[in-house]
Amino acid sequence: MLTDVHCALADRLSKYAAMFIASYRALGGMQVMSDAKYPILRVPPTALRDSPQQPPGRNAVSGSLNALAKSIQAVGLQYPPLVTRDPTGDTYTIVDGHRRVAAMKSLAWQDIPVLVSQGKPAELFSAVCGNTKPVTAAQWIEVYLRGGEVPSGPTKVNIRRIDEIAGREFLQQLSDAGLSPQIWNVANRVIRYAGIDEGLKGRVLKWLLELKITRDVAAWISGPHSPQELAMAFQENRKPAL
Repeated sequence: MLTDVHCALADRLSKYAAMFIASYRALGGMQVMSDAKYPILRVPPTALRDSPQQPPGRNAVSGSLNALAKSIQAVGLQYPPLVTRDPTGDTYTIVDGHRRVAAMKSLAWQDIPVLVSQGKPAELFSAVCGNTKPVTAAQWIEVYLRGGEVPSGPTKVNIRRIDEIAGREFLQQLSDAGLSPQIWNVANRVIRYAGIDEGLKGRVLKWLLELKITRDVAAWISGPHSPQELAMAFQENRKPAL
């Protein structure tokens, strides 16, 4: 279902792109042009709020954001951010285009053109937010914790399994550390390689996270090195010795 939504929005954006640029430059009113399902409006920056599912730091000031602002200043806005209207009717939640909005704010734009869509914001966010800046596997944890919909695939499976075994607090710690849900697969490799009881998977996960040795242990197993040393390192809560 998410793919269908994505395609429909992409088709709509392509259809309106050239028309939007001309209309935006020509018209000064609030509504540049409209469609029954996808009106384009110009709204003040204060009326826009980030998606609750937006991972921290994705629209932070950086060299790439500055470059985006310079591009918008030079050639104009090519595609308006996608938003949904909040229940109050006075504000809008950004679904896609957080960095474009941040760039226009940095340029002190008084009104920001937006494409208003219908649908559930969380599902729309997951469907299209990777178009301009892909969400990393680690950032999908934050999306999940904020109630967002993680696209089907290994990342979603791993996040849910980690939640079941170690809980949301562990997921938050994993996100804060910038580590990937791939830690689940590494924990499985540790258990199989070192002959550790499956019931200790929660402890294995915490060991990998606390010492931040997910990549080191994965490389260590591929070495290969002694299974006994790996089991001993786990029991003694330390890194395995070479």
